[in-house]
Amino acid sequence: MSLLSPNGRRSKQDALWGSAEIGVGALVTVWGVATTLHNLPDQKFNYQLAWSKVGLTVPNWRFFGPNPGISDSHLLVRSFDVDGSVSEWSELPLAHHRPPWALLWNPGSRGPKALFDLIQAVMSLSMRSGGGLGSIENSPPYRMLEDHVRLHAEIGGSTASVQFMLLQSTPDRNGERELKPLVVSRNIPVGEPKGTGIRRASDERAISA
Repeated sequence: MSLLSPNGRRSKQDALWGSAEIGVGALVTVWGVATTLHNLPDQKFNYQLAWSKVGLTVPNWRFFGPNPGISDSHLLVRSFDVDGSVSEWSELPLAHHRPPWALLWNPGSRGPKALFDLIQAVMSLSMRSGGGLGSIENSPPYRMLEDHVRLHAEIGGSTASVQFMLLQSTPDRNGERELKPLVVSRNIPVGEPKGTGIRRASDERAISA
């Protein structure tokens, strides 16, 4: 027979529920603060690795942040003639013209998207290797990018080789764009590409014609 009266048992249950609510509230508060700190732009407080060791995860809300879309990637090329002359750097476009119906049907976006992914992969490999070219120039993304440059660079009859540069541009506080070269290739001999590169929609039409 219980020595506690119904009111006593109810008070004990209320106390337990109150303690549980306080504990859950404290946990949610700590988790919320940790999530806020984890998602700060400077990333000084990154708890993801530490919390994952105990089976807890902190949401990452940097889907498009902290600086969404502020950096542009550019693919520049230049050619070297047999007489030793060198052309100016010119940019190979990464984007393509989008017709009005592209919202519903846009197969022409696959090539530019693949090229963009290649450039991002080469940039990532370069940054992980400390900017060294020797450790990335035999990687599949780099070789495919070489082939793309061979296919689409403006090559004349006297062109002996071409060279490409991956450039990143970021706006500064004054509204100007800061240019940062990330990868500069060696001279690429002009000849038949070893791979396929990234074909444009116009190339596909020419092949099928």
